[in-house]
Amino acid sequence: MKLEIKDLFIESVDGNKIVNDFSFIQEDEIIIGLIGKGGCGKTTLAYAISGIIPKFLNYYKKGEIFIDNINIDTIEKSEIGKYVGIVFQNPDYQIFFNNVESEVGFPVNFSKGQTEKIMELLGIEDLKNKKTDYLSYGEKKLVILASNLSLDPKIIVLDEVFSSLDKYYKKKIINFLKQLKKQGKIIIIIENEIDKIPYFDRITELL
Repeated sequence: MKLEIKDLFIESVDGNKIVNDFSFIQEDEIIIGLIGKGGCGKTTLAYAISGIIPKFLNYYKKGEIFIDNINIDTIEKSEIGKYVGIVFQNPDYQIFFNNVESEVGFPVNFSKGQTEKIMELLGIEDLKNKKTDYLSYGEKKLVILASNLSLDPKIIVLDEVFSSLDKYYKKKIINFLKQLKKQGKIIIIIENEIDKIPYFDRITELL
């Protein structure tokens, strides 16, 4: 497993420089803490790694991002989720269905077997028939993580996912991320302070 970012530069549509010549390389399964102050471009970087920029957001991007030596610019929009999954800080931005089973099953065309497998893996099978409107904040984050993992991506990016979570859900998520690392995945946890990341193997700072 390898993630390589070469001289990444990102500018918003109004000409604001957000990420400036950022380079990074990681060749092993790991949990990475990516930290930086507000406004330094952490979320923008997450969008670039996950292909949201420029595939879905029309920001100016220069530089290259490779996953296992594949330039993500060459990956079709419909296939990017098989390479990178992303969990936003606010899970409501990623929930589109009114029940959990549909939300988790959507990326795999509502395959019942795959949906049940990933929910059991995350320990949320008891939420299967629950309405997403009635989920707690922590439950929503687990459901979004499950939805991403149904495609078995190589890299998982979590953008400030531990904000507003209680100890139970922080522990549940980090224990599961450790399992994913053992499966050979790269996990990137984005936060504005190192103390907010419950566990990491490596820290990278975005200035």
